[in-house]
Amino acid sequence: MSAILFGLLTSLFFALSNTLLKIPSTKLKGNDIALIRGFWTILVLTPFLFISNLNTQGILAALTVGILGYIPLFYLFKAFKHGKVGVVLPIANSFAIITTLMALIFLKEYISLIRWIAMFIIIAGIVILTINFKEFKSSLSNHKLNGTHYAVITALGWGIVTFLYTWPAKYLDPYSTSLFVETGVLLAAYIANSAQFPNILTMPKNIIPAGILAALASVCMVYGLSNFQISLFAPIIATSPILGAISSHLINKELLTRKETMGLITTVIGLILISL
Repeated sequence: MSAILFGLLTSLFFALSNTLLKIPSTKLKGNDIALIRGFWTILVLTPFLFISNLNTQGILAALTVGILGYIPLFYLFKAFKHGKVGVVLPIANSFAIITTLMALIFLKEYISLIRWIAMFIIIAGIVILTINFKEFKSSLSNHKLNGTHYAVITALGWGIVTFLYTWPAKYLDPYSTSLFVETGVLLAAYIANSAQFPNILTMPKNIIPAGILAALASVCMVYGLSNFQISLFAPIIATSPILGAISSHLINKELLTRKETMGLITTVIGLILISL
């Protein structure tokens, strides 16, 4: 039950952070958003250094994971630039399959048939919620990739990096692991942005709470990946699009569409199965 709680908290914090980033994302470059969000995330986590037992090996591992973590983020920006959201998101959010396979191969985790079924039901619910069938059909009929190949790279990258969080977590607590991973992402984004940092004062205010929520999400994720079976935890944190849709509708006082309701119900069934 604790794994589901921390998984849903991680998913919720990421969902709320991403919801707040939707408005700035229409006005700013992807790298600028990554840099400013990362700045506030690091600022929130830095005070925890005073109560953390730091380890050089852990710091280097976390920085490495963070730098690698920028790669799927970079390709996600490219996927959104060249493709449609309704095509890109369902593919990118299938990263939990990669993470689970890595746990099976490298950690020898036992994954029951029910858990496999539950994981695919959860991912099916995410696909139902995020996919735009018209855009997907159009992509197939035009025989164009339209960002699909970038979305596949994003899914592979997220899946691998999510698993790799367990590496620095062996040496550091969740706070410092999150801090140095985010620092690695920030460094990579800074280099990719030609060593230019956007003006913080001119950034939309939504980015500040988005960074704070991302810090909370990261800490919960590291704790979950360190203390629970990855094959149980990873599919749960992949449900952020579901919680994002719900939170967005609650904030805007809108009803869920039939497709979103179907996606939500499917995901809930998967969560019930995976907890058995």
